[in-house]
Amino acid sequence: MDENTEEPKKVIVMLADETLRIQEEKKAEAAKALEEVETKPEPVKVEIVSAPAAPVPMSYATIDDDLVVDDATDQVSLTDAQEKVLEMAIELKKDALSGDPSIGILTGFAGTGKTTVIRSIFKHLRGATVLAPTGKAAQRVRQHAKVPAKTIHSWMYFPHEDPKTGVMAWERKPQEVMEKEFTPLIVVDEASMLDEELWNDLLSSAIELGSSIMLVGDPAQLPPVNGGGKFDIFSESFEVDYRCHLGTVLRQALDSPIIRASMLIREGKTNEGLALLYHIQPRQLNEHIDWTLENGGVVLCHANATRHRLNAQARGRRGYTPDSEIRDGEPLLIMKNNQRANVFNGEVIRFHGWEKLTTKRYKAVDDVLKAEGNTRFGVGVIGEPVGRMPARRAFLAEGEVYGQMDRIRHTVLMKSLGAACKELDTKPDMFAFLQANLGYALTCHKAQGSEWDNVLVHLDRTVNLMEEPERWIYTAVTRAKKNVGIYYG
Repeated sequence: MDENTEEPKKVIVMLADETLRIQEEKKAEAAKALEEVETKPEPVKVEIVSAPAAPVPMSYATIDDDLVVDDATDQVSLTDAQEKVLEMAIELKKDALSGDPSIGILTGFAGTGKTTVIRSIFKHLRGATVLAPTGKAAQRVRQHAKVPAKTIHSWMYFPHEDPKTGVMAWERKPQEVMEKEFTPLIVVDEASMLDEELWNDLLSSAIELGSSIMLVGDPAQLPPVNGGGKFDIFSESFEVDYRCHLGTVLRQALDSPIIRASMLIREGKTNEGLALLYHIQPRQLNEHIDWTLENGGVVLCHANATRHRLNAQARGRRGYTPDSEIRDGEPLLIMKNNQRANVFNGEVIRFHGWEKLTTKRYKAVDDVLKAEGNTRFGVGVIGEPVGRMPARRAFLAEGEVYGQMDRIRHTVLMKSLGAACKELDTKPDMFAFLQANLGYALTCHKAQGSEWDNVLVHLDRTVNLMEEPERWIYTAVTRAKKNVGIYYG
């Protein structure tokens, strides 16, 4: 390498056996590094009140919610910085009502109180349209901000499946339909997940309605997968009328080592941040994975190959062979939105057994790997762990469920499913066909917009190949509310 060439920055993933030896001194370094973390907001039109966060003694407090509410009056308590964001929302509403709708951005890292602001805006403005990119993200807003929220797709589109290709197309709702749900302000949470196409459609709909838009999210999280990660709505080059940043981590959030670690990771001090978290040794991995899954948690990894391997190993410890049928109670990760079944990409639901399953195997072509294989089809009973809807039935392909193929080519699927339905004594249009894999482990991208009490981060070395590995690690760590375990794969 030329001596004038700067060596590319990357995260150094420590080996597991090195971790124990240096973890104590790393904690000391982390405490010192934490003192250096400062926020540098760049306000536009609205002044930001912010101060650097001070370190506090570490304790494993729950990050259950960042809302600060007076139970007696149901009033939301705001910091000075949050009051400034409310002022921005008021200006956005005024702009819309005056016929000149505008765009504002609210960014804030984990623990800075974005949820509090969303609830306050909804209450103070006597309503706003609150949206999120995915069903699970909308559900999280409803649970934590305690305001009505829906997906962007359900608000803006009618779903339509192309009968020839099986591709789910989304037709924009007519303006007369959209006008029935008009509010001067549209608030979009988890806006970092927006890709360019979805943003352009959302902007067009808002312009037609005359609504202002407020985009809310964490700029340190991963950009959307679509578009190769090049579109980043929170980049400085993205032109908006207002820009606010919540830079101070709230005092109650600072009690959590997860938040303290996230502060260091987003500042590029990744190893110092990870040193604050619990490190899992190889001999402990299986035990910790099982504990995490049994206690309302999730295992996150970087590569799909790792995910399939972890899924198979988790089944093996439960006494299931790779070829054994999926059992009642096993988790399923939804790989593609399915409006008919009311499930969304990235959600984890429960499988409740086969109602019918073919004995024969039928042809299937993996549209990703371009490989041909054979799979059994069946009618399975599925349900939501949170009880959003009662258990219902759907078609599933075993090959997809086990991860033996990523996505069956639709033309082949329809032909094979038609043949399988004769054996199953049913019709292809009787139930929705669900594209799903086993859901013991998820990739971090699938986990965006969701959170769990307990998270085990399987830190694959492939993370180092990413352009910004810190964003992946930050996103993974901040999916947890109570406990995080780090395993160096």
